[in-house]
Amino acid sequence: MDFSMNWADVAVILIIVASCMIEYKRGFVKSIFKTFSFIVSIFVSWTLHPYVTEFLKNSFVYEWVKGGVRESIFKQSTSGEIVSKEQQTEIIDKLNMPDFFKDLIKNNESIKGNELLNFLDFKESVVNFVTNFCIGILAIILVILVTMVILRVASTSLDLVSKIPVIKEINEMFGFLLGLIIGVIEVWLSYIVIIFIFSTNSKMSFVFTEINNSVVAKLLYENNLLNYIIAGIFGK
Repeated sequence: MDFSMNWADVAVILIIVASCMIEYKRGFVKSIFKTFSFIVSIFVSWTLHPYVTEFLKNSFVYEWVKGGVRESIFKQSTSGEIVSKEQQTEIIDKLNMPDFFKDLIKNNESIKGNELLNFLDFKESVVNFVTNFCIGILAIILVILVTMVILRVASTSLDLVSKIPVIKEINEMFGFLLGLIIGVIEVWLSYIVIIFIFSTNSKMSFVFTEINNSVVAKLLYENNLLNYIIAGIFGK
């Protein structure tokens, strides 16, 4: 088994180490507030993302993303006007995108329920599915970022508490441990962002090649809990 590491591993390790050091310096009190802010942001995004998604679908963003998706994932053609279920599966398997994304496409109702499809209709069904998925991800990212910025402004008053001498050492130690957890979550979020960027830009395909050939980066990628959460929201 090859355990050689590449730049994707280095990038992931640097993110986690940087998170540990930042949270160590910030301290447990402010780190907890940051974690609380993240949880609140997730809840707010869960509540508001349908409205933001609908807004984005009715804006120029939707056509922009759709154009990028179409150009990125469909470069090959197929002979004949009608594609069977087997041909659909073969075409999807050849798409330059993550395996879990391919599985979502195969299980999508608009594609799964059709044994025979005109290739153009099949292509459009795939493009629409991936576009809607990306718009959903973008909506969640936007809501999370806006919510965390608002809560970050409110955290400035916690500096006084974290500077009390007795609390300072404990504050730093637990801050480091919490930083490790936050670092892993940040890596998972980075993967979600990469998926969105990759789906609209074929030039990013080398990133997934590097991840697949890595050790640490691949381990975290294959065990990304956020993938399952987002797939549950937008994967149908």
